[in-house]
Amino acid sequence: MGESIRAFLNNIKDSTLKLVDEEFSKVTVLPKGAFKGKQMKGEAAIEMASAPVASLDDVLPRENIEKHLNAKVLKLFDPAGKDWKVKVKGCETVEQILKDAKMRIKPDGLGELMDVLAKGMKESNKAVIKAYFTLLGQLAEACGEPISIYRKKCFVPML
Repeated sequence: MGESIRAFLNNIKDSTLKLVDEEFSKVTVLPKGAFKGKQMKGEAAIEMASAPVASLDDVLPRENIEKHLNAKVLKLFDPAGKDWKVKVKGCETVEQILKDAKMRIKPDGLGELMDVLAKGMKESNKAVIKAYFTLLGQLAEACGEPISIYRKKCFVPML
């Protein structure tokens, strides 16, 4: 799991956290799919073959941020607003919500935010567009695999 599990170790004393970091530094990180387990024989092999395979990514919890994306936050993205700094502040606000959720969110309840961001893509200010694209990338990363797969299918062929 690497660094992704580090975000969940925030209620530990600094001295203990330092020891954990030292142990993490000793571990050789394998690329995804590089780990080969032991080959089972007999009944154990049949049992392992029929067992559902869970990804470690599926085990770590994801937070529902829908309650944080209230009308006050969405108003910062108002396309009729003239102040570009307010729109960038809206992106920073949502980025902080993502950081507080340890960049692990459920994709539920993002519809209104996505609609507001889609409407904002017609913005003439480049700083706002850059902030919107950065936020969209962070949202995709925080949602995890289902969104990332969708993103690859939709956007990579366009490059």
